[in-house]
Amino acid sequence: MIAKSPLWRIRRRREGAVHSITIGAEPGKFLSICTALHELTNPDGGLPFSHPTVEAAPRAFWWACEKPQSSSVNPTGMILSYLWKNGITHPWMKSAEAFCWNALTKLDATCSHSIQNGLAFLAGHPDTERAEQAMQKLGELLRQATAFHLNADGYVFSPLHFAPNPTSPAAHFYTDDEIRPHLQALINQQQDDGGWPINWPAISPGVLSECRGIITLRNLRILRDYGWLEVPAENARAQQFEH
Repeated sequence: MIAKSPLWRIRRRREGAVHSITIGAEPGKFLSICTALHELTNPDGGLPFSHPTVEAAPRAFWWACEKPQSSSVNPTGMILSYLWKNGITHPWMKSAEAFCWNALTKLDATCSHSIQNGLAFLAGHPDTERAEQAMQKLGELLRQATAFHLNADGYVFSPLHFAPNPTSPAAHFYTDDEIRPHLQALINQQQDDGGWPINWPAISPGVLSECRGIITLRNLRILRDYGWLEVPAENARAQQFEH
């Protein structure tokens, strides 16, 4: 089994808490995560992408971390967005928020994952006026980071990565004419077994199967949300529990 970093585990715990609180779990699940985050947080209030503890076990090469890393809006911004979404307040959040505001001014078009986290941070921020102003500034950078070419190779982010549904914070930065070809391309990329490929190196057959499953669910959700996939009436009610 491939070992996961502490931040990966926290993100998994956080995702589980998000879904469980939707059906009535105690907010204490979130608060315990925030308390644990203090152990991994840098002095500037942000979390690093990875942590040196991953070096003690097998891991994917992108988790490599021989020495402490500087803070990143990935994953700090996304974690904050989930906490705000669920009405959580905790002392850890204040310094993390300050870090993210500063980090947004330093992003560049090569930081696709960080841009995604920045979008989530702004979309969930309670100060909607300030967040909207920052979102407009992020829009130009977002388009620079987008792979518009339908046959772009490698680990690239299409408009659908940044705007997975029409109500996504980034959706208004793209036109319908820019989105539509990528929806058709997504359909064309479906493989014979019904799933979709991944566009990053698989470190094992098991991980490949897991990641293909995740991407397949993501792509089906994208097609459904854009109205390109018919959802049976008996499954419609289940959608309300997805987010």
